[in-house]
Amino acid sequence: MDNAGNLKKDYMYKEAVERMELLGVNAEHCRLFMINRKFIKTDVKHDERIICHMEATDEETRMVQKREKEKNNIVYYIIKDDGLWPDGCKFPRYTLLYVDSYIEDYRMAKEDCILKFGTVPAYIINMEKPGCPEYGEILFKNVKGLLANMS
Repeated sequence: MDNAGNLKKDYMYKEAVERMELLGVNAEHCRLFMINRKFIKTDVKHDERIICHMEATDEETRMVQKREKEKNNIVYYIIKDDGLWPDGCKFPRYTLLYVDSYIEDYRMAKEDCILKFGTVPAYIINMEKPGCPEYGEILFKNVKGLLANMS
């Protein structure tokens, strides 16, 4: 990657930290993200009301790296949990919070999504149907500095 590419990635990492701060992510996790440039992961069990910080598996890391390379973005946070179909059935999913390379959208993501509507741009992978991912904005909940997908 040339110097211009490195500068762009640096700016994307800075934007990711700004979003994490607005989302209320644990300050130590933000600091470690900036140092290690490795996403934060939470595992959420909605039924049991449990949320915890977890280390990513090698498979999860490869999944994120592949996604970052394909879409030229930075994944700063992943949430592993179960989604709910309208019929009440559950499905395993990963919610990836990311920063893309479209700098003109950064202010909108922070001001409109996070601050105004309590949402955050995300990429959701249904592990039962990984070929049918979704882009969108999710409702999130902050529990003691950790994020959960409430959509």
